[in-house]
Amino acid sequence: HRDSLLSALGCSREPWILMRYLSFVLDPDSGIRKQDGKTVIGAVSGHPIGRRLALQFVMDNFDRLFSL
Repeated sequence: HRDSLLSALGCSREPWILMRYLSFVLDPDSGIRKQDGKTVIGAVSGHPIGRRLALQFVMDNFDRLFSL
């Protein structure tokens, strides 16, 4: 159920919502577990609107993402 919810949250068509959702991956107080970061990024990148946003997020935060 958790994966379904995380994936569904990545379906927004609003770029600002998708960016905020991606930012939760790096926020320890967001409720998104470290191990769920890949699911969040995959959910956002799985849609045309979020593909570029997810790529830019990973490039901008590469070191932080891989030190989690």
